[in-house]
Amino acid sequence: MSKPYWFLNSITFILAFMGMIIFFAPAKSFAYNNNTLIPSQTIYRIRAGAAESIKFKVYSNEILRGSFITTENITVYLLTPYEYFRLGQYPFSYIDTTGKVRQGSIQWLVNPGTYYLVFDNRNIILETNVMIQSSFELSSE
Repeated sequence: MSKPYWFLNSITFILAFMGMIIFFAPAKSFAYNNNTLIPSQTIYRIRAGAAESIKFKVYSNEILRGSFITTENITVYLLTPYEYFRLGQYPFSYIDTTGKVRQGSIQWLVNPGTYYLVFDNRNIILETNVMIQSSFELSSE
């Protein structure tokens, strides 16, 4: 039986734009024992200029897979805690992991450690809905 993967699901930060203040919002924690971080058919509504993030811990080398579709272009990041903190301070300092996309599939090799999976809506006018098409899961394949 695999170890549970703990993660935090929240609108975690609002991006700084033209001197706006950045803040962190706490949310509930969840644990899944079947390696699923985000179940399929989950829908996130992300406000303009905001982001949705999932914090999770990996105990061995794993592959993170999943796919999504959105109503507006978003950017997806996989960040360490340090990178996540820096993204909150300097939102335009990181090269996009996926580029701005409306739908996509993700497959990343993840080493042991703590990570944040971030869905970032940099559009400061329009909110977006993100629907998870296939579950975001960790597997050892």
